[in-house]
Amino acid sequence: KFEYYNIGYVLLGRIIEKVSGQTYEQFLQNQIFKYAAEKSKMQIGGDTLADKKPDEVTYYPSNAYKLLIRRMDSTGGWIARPIDLVGIMTKVDGFYFKTDILDNGTLTTMWTSSSANPEYGLGWIVDISFKGHNGNMIGTSSLLMRRDNGLSYAVTANTRPSNDSFGGE
Repeated sequence: KFEYYNIGYVLLGRIIEKVSGQTYEQFLQNQIFKYAAEKSKMQIGGDTLADKKPDEVTYYPSNAYKLLIRRMDSTGGWIARPIDLVGIMTKVDGFYFKTDILDNGTLTTMWTSSSANPEYGLGWIVDISFKGHNGNMIGTSSLLMRRDNGLSYAVTANTRPSNDSFGGE
């Protein structure tokens, strides 16, 4: 059976902290983001409008600020520009343009679907022509795609449509 639960990512964040001795944010900045094609500006967001970081957008509707983002760090708490997302994708995309930070075996495992859900791998939507991930919660929507033709792209928005259709559209 397949179920997507954000709590798995929350637990993963705590495991990373326990094993690494660093905060989840520090670990990703030190071990993943430093390898991005462009200097990443990704960081964990604050919980309130008053905690807004420099150059961070305002999220709509206003009740988006009722979420406890710092507690959701590893499941949706990141502030990211599309170029940050694509920069990381270029380091795990399996293409020869840039050296990947994951070996081919790990990439294959990550992008192999299961019989429980033939359209989903380990955190990735998998299709015959693309791999991707989307994220939606009140106040934000995002989509990251890696097409099998070598093109990768990301889209972010500071709101989420009420019908939650951003990723598909």
